[in-house]
Amino acid sequence: MSRNAVMKIVPLASALLLAGPASAQTAFPDFSSSNTGWTGMGQMVAMPGTPTAGGPRPVPPASRQHWPQPGQQPTFPYADVNNPNLTDFAKEGLRKVNAAADAGFAMYSRESRCWLTGVPVYLNNPAQPTFFLQSPKQVTMIWQMDQQVRHVYLDVPHSANPKPSWYGESVGHYEGEWLVVDTIGQNTSTFMDNFRTPHSDRLHVLERYHLVDGGTRDGG
Repeated sequence: MSRNAVMKIVPLASALLLAGPASAQTAFPDFSSSNTGWTGMGQMVAMPGTPTAGGPRPVPPASRQHWPQPGQQPTFPYADVNNPNLTDFAKEGLRKVNAAADAGFAMYSRESRCWLTGVPVYLNNPAQPTFFLQSPKQVTMIWQMDQQVRHVYLDVPHSANPKPSWYGESVGHYEGEWLVVDTIGQNTSTFMDNFRTPHSDRLHVLERYHLVDGGTRDGG
């Protein structure tokens, strides 16, 4: 049994950081009740979550890519480099990936090779659930596949100069029924999505989690 994960990725200026500790709260939403896992149910494997209303759209698949359908041969993710949201840097990276696919290179996902994925791709695989462990000072996210782990430190500011790492530095706070996670400091060995859209070391990701219908509705 898995809950639907609701994730919004908001583009932010790289200089924007959490200003300081949020006000203390005695109650917070329980994302770990009944040992339930969270998955990205209902989303295309290559898409990086739900775009913010009015914001730029995610990188779409090119017309030559399709998912398993009767009478069709599924292909590996193949990006549309004409997306107006892409910078020249990102387009060049995606052209190299598409060229490798054209040459017959198998573009398997990073997690299929037991490599760390980074954020937000961490939650971009609908096949395996993520489990939450919550304490007053930290939220720990454990992905069932490969035992990948993320640590979110609550009500603290970012470090002045975090050392780049696979999952970066994540700090968070609760806003009513929402858990807000702010991540910086990721290395450049990960990608933005399963199309392998590249990013710089200035990547800044904001995630917002909440329970659908207060946690009373489960994903099928």
